Amino acid sequence: MRATPQPDRIAPFANREEAALLLVRELEAYRGTDAIVLTVPPDVTIGNVVAEHLGLDSNPMPCLEIRHPANRNQSIGSVCLKNVVLHDEERDIPQEYLQYTIARLRAKIRRDLKEGGIDPVQEGYRGKTLIVVSDWMKTADRILACLSHIRKESPARIVVATAVISNQAIIELRALADELIYLVEGDEVSLPEYYFGTQQDDRPAQTRGHQGNISIKPVHHYA
Repeated sequence: MRATPQPDRIAPFANREEAALLLVRELEAYRGTDAIVLTVPPDVTIGNVVAEHLGLDSNPMPCLEIRHPANRNQSIGSVCLKNVVLHDEERDIPQEYLQYTIARLRAKIRRDLKEGGIDPVQEGYRGKTLIVVSDWMKTADRILACLSHIRKESPARIVVATAVISNQAIIELRALADELIYLVEGDEVSLPEYYFGTQQDDRPAQTRGHQGNISIKPVHHYA
C-alpha cells in the first residue's frame, strides 16, 4: 500500500544537495584520493555532488529492482548487467516472468547507459576504493546485484554512503560493505519526498538550521 501524506512531517533535508554536503563531511578522509564514487540511479544528484566536492571520479552503478508480479511495491531482488540476486523466499516466482523481467531490465540499463554516452563495459575495480552513494534505501535491493558482483572483483575497500536507510537494509549491507555511512535510519523508510524537500538554499551546509522533525545523526559502521 502506498504511504499516505503526513502534513505534520517535515523533511529533514532541505533538498538532496544539502544531504550530499552532509555526507561529504563524513567522507572527508577520501578527498583527493584515487577512490571512485559509484552513483546509484534513478536519482544520482547526491552521488554527483559528493564526487564533485571531494574531487573524485564517478561512474554510474546501474542496478534495478525486480518487482513481484502480484505486488509492484514489493522487491524480490535486483539485476545488473553481470549479476542477478533473488531472495530465497521468492524462488517460487514463475521462471518465465523472471527471465522476461531480467531481460527487460538489462535492456533498460543498456539503453540508459547508451543515452548517457557511457560504455557499459567498464574497467574492473580490483584494488580500488569504491564509494557507493545513494539517496535513500528502503531495502538493499537497489544496489545488491552490483555490489555482490563488484565484491568478487576484489576492490581494496567498499564504502556505502546514503542519506536515508532502513534497519533492514543496514543488516543486508553490513556483510558486503567495509564501511556503511548514513544520516537517517528507521524501522520503516517511506517515500523519498518525505526526506528531501525542494528548497533552494545557497548557504554552506554547516550554517543551516535543521528544520525537520526526523533526527539526523551521522553513523559509521565498519566491517
